[in-house]
Amino acid sequence: MTTDRGILARIVGEPHGGRFASLEGYRAIAALSVVLYHTRGNLSPLGIGSPIDVIENLGNFGVAVFFLLSGFLLYLPVTRRLFTHQSQAPVGQFLLRRFVRIFPAYWLALVAWAAIITRPNKELVTPWKVFLLFDGGINTLAVAWTLVIELWFYVAIALLSVVLPRIFRRCHTSSALLRAQFAMLGLMVIVAYVYRVYATQDLQTMVHRVNWIFAYLDWFAFGMAMAILVAWTEVGGQLPASLRGLVDREWSCYLLSALCYGAVLYVIRVYSIGESRETRLVYLVHQAIQPMAAFWLLVPATLGNSDQRVQRLLRRPTLAALGTISYGIYLWHTLVIRLLKRNPVIAIDGWNPTLQLVVNLSIVVGIAVVIATLSYRLVERPALTFVPSTFEGLVSGSSRPSAAPPQVVGG
Repeated sequence: MTTDRGILARIVGEPHGGRFASLEGYRAIAALSVVLYHTRGNLSPLGIGSPIDVIENLGNFGVAVFFLLSGFLLYLPVTRRLFTHQSQAPVGQFLLRRFVRIFPAYWLALVAWAAIITRPNKELVTPWKVFLLFDGGINTLAVAWTLVIELWFYVAIALLSVVLPRIFRRCHTSSALLRAQFAMLGLMVIVAYVYRVYATQDLQTMVHRVNWIFAYLDWFAFGMAMAILVAWTEVGGQLPASLRGLVDREWSCYLLSALCYGAVLYVIRVYSIGESRETRLVYLVHQAIQPMAAFWLLVPATLGNSDQRVQRLLRRPTLAALGTISYGIYLWHTLVIRLLKRNPVIAIDGWNPTLQLVVNLSIVVGIAVVIATLSYRLVERPALTFVPSTFEGLVSGSSRPSAAPPQVVGG
């Protein structure tokens, strides 16, 4: 069992098992997609001369996969409890775990950012806002804006876990609960579409408006839809025959994902102005299609047979280990790229552009994986293990009678 585990898998630890074990592999794919996109744009510009450059949408697509995974994994316990009429998990405990998941590793990367970024960039930063991600995440780490959206989604999930049992209390059957939850998702999609139309009225200021959770509610909704369908099948419900047929043939889902991805590329290539000017139409269309591409990519792992060929591949220990440290890869790779851009390791002027990209990508991924592994072992995993358990111990200890002297938690 352990003989086929790679070095990284042995360092990071045992991969998560269970029905959705392949999702760690999808996390790895999403993180590496973002790394490839940023490496291509900053270290190895290939130009946009070909009819379709498949790399130019990978960054946005990787973020879509991450957001759908968050929607699925965080809403799944909520919808399961709704279907089984169980009480929801404590909100404070949930938010604490989410806070610890995001901030310790982010603070570590932020310290590194402050050490290497030039002074003009630092002058745009208000320290306390950056420390708590109140600045919208646009003046520091290149990927920090997505963390802000994630944090707001955590708050939204906490609120839903409180209010949905009250709102849906008249839904006495599973089918009624199914319809009610999909009606909620439909409302989320409408809000996202309307907000994006509003936010893109002025292209000069739209970057400050679209990096907000309302612009991505439909992305999270697609992930939540998968969670609802999983919980529905667990209580005896049946998927629609058409969806069941697609899920049982994973290649058909991947084909649909590729078609949606191709549609995004087509819109970007045909309707953009110049090489980088994104029009309002391009933004609105690709934001609507992007979650569909991610949805069909993930559906075989969430609703399909876990023994399918691709799912077995994505559960392989090394790929699962990359998924485990994917947050660190996602955080650190832009800093690595910035350092390499300032101090190139290898002089490769005049090389074939594709070879240049492969070399640069290998260097960036290699360094980012090493740093992310250290971050996970020394910061992320200890924080996730120690902080929530300490907090829960303090809370449970404070609720006991004080007849005996208090004990030191963890002592």
